[in-house]
Amino acid sequence: MRHQRFVFDDGIAINDNPTIDEV
Repeated sequence: MRHQRFVFDDGIAINDNPTIDEV
């Protein structure tokens, strides 16, 4: 599992990592 950074904007988590495993 690689480290991914999340940017919280207006309560929404936007990931700047194109390869992320969202469940």
